[in-house]
Amino acid sequence: MTRVPVRQGHAVRQGSVVVEVSGRPVILLRGDLPAYRDLHVGDKGPDVAQLIRALRVLGYVDGDAEDTYSSGTATALKQLYGHLKYEPPTVDSTGPTNSGSSATEGEVAGAAETGPNDAAASEKTAPQVYLPAAEVVFVPSSSAVAISVPVRRGSIVKGPVLTLAWGGLQVRATLPDEDKGLVSVGQRVELSSGQDGMRRVAIVSAIGRYSAGASRDSTSGDATQGLPGSSGTVTPNDSDASDGEAGYPLVIKGRKPIPAVWNGADLQVSITTAATSAPVLAVPIAAVYSSADSSTRVVKWVGGRKIPVEVRTGVSANGWVQVTPIGSIALLKGDQVVVGQ
Repeated sequence: MTRVPVRQGHAVRQGSVVVEVSGRPVILLRGDLPAYRDLHVGDKGPDVAQLIRALRVLGYVDGDAEDTYSSGTATALKQLYGHLKYEPPTVDSTGPTNSGSSATEGEVAGAAETGPNDAAASEKTAPQVYLPAAEVVFVPSSSAVAISVPVRRGSIVKGPVLTLAWGGLQVRATLPDEDKGLVSVGQRVELSSGQDGMRRVAIVSAIGRYSAGASRDSTSGDATQGLPGSSGTVTPNDSDASDGEAGYPLVIKGRKPIPAVWNGADLQVSITTAATSAPVLAVPIAAVYSSADSSTRVVKWVGGRKIPVEVRTGVSANGWVQVTPIGSIALLKGDQVVVGQ
């Protein structure tokens, strides 16, 4: 590995170099088909059409045939390699040359007698720019994110050198069975990272069928590769939906692109299912209990005495629950309550 210009979490745009192996670049271009053959002047097919479209988007091709690798395509590739500061790969139009072979006397004499055709022969055998399959990678997007870069300069290549993702990041989380009725598709979600302090507003884009082994717990999600056009129901067979706690798989997408640095990170997923219009009195959930007469109470601690207070509960969040005193005994902000009664 002679150069690794891409870092994990960074975006890579089409027409740029993702890695350099033995001094030769691997260039990112837009397309749906993988590079499965070297492309030369005269080649035709959907992979050639894909290359021409990619070069046209970058501004190198103008008016070329749609599915034929022409001299104009070769010129466009030469310009692309030049802008990236690499020599374009070339091949002799008559095939590989055999360096070191010697000509016989008759062959030399014959060559001397073909003077008028020298120009034509030279043009026919002139090296032509081609595209090696090993020097290009196609992705169906104008850019991609490097989600894994396990190599560095000087590394010996023994396996994958780069993993790219495209289509935007999405978050996968798991909703417990008891909370299923509180969350719906389109509901607002807040994502946050404890490592960098960033926050993003997102929405629930899909809720899957119940799985006995879902991907993540209910309070965290994993930012993963998004699939172009993915929507609808996520089935239990979805990747990452086979282990962990039971529940309903959630797919969450950002209203704005999720930061690339969050790829693979554990995030805090906050879903507000109810809210009050003004500040309310709240106590720890562990302070609330049911009495023998089925009323709901908390115990107020005053001067070493325990005073039961009947309350009505409201919304809850983060281990706290709204309470409203409904008897003759008051409960005010700042009062101490007994937890775990």
